[in-house]
Amino acid sequence: MKKADQRRIEAFEMWGFRRILRIPWTQRKTNEWILEKLNKDRQLLNSMTRKIRYYGHVMRKPSCLEKDIVQGSVSGSRLRGRQRRRWTEDIVDWIGLDINTAARLTEDRHRRQHVLLTANPPGGRH
Repeated sequence: MKKADQRRIEAFEMWGFRRILRIPWTQRKTNEWILEKLNKDRQLLNSMTRKIRYYGHVMRKPSCLEKDIVQGSVSGSRLRGRQRRRWTEDIVDWIGLDINTAARLTEDRHRRQHVLLTANPPGGRH
């Protein structure tokens, strides 16, 4: 992940915190002040990285319930309304590969690490 992408993600997270507190950007409050006011730490960037790593961990297992859940789909009819976003769709968007290629990449640790470092998470949109 590039430094510019990391800054965009952190800026988006702080924008969300400012919206929660209803603080306009003209008030000139520091990010540290906002984090202290909410009693929070920055966590969006870490959660995205953890999600990608956990995907690789699950996909390397030979056969388990977690892998079946990530790969499989539930039988039955779809609910009304907008289709829900699947967990694997985030992985596909962030690493820029189709899900089958991503699953094969999890077997090779060196290639997987390279993909993790070059992942392109959404720049402020989520």
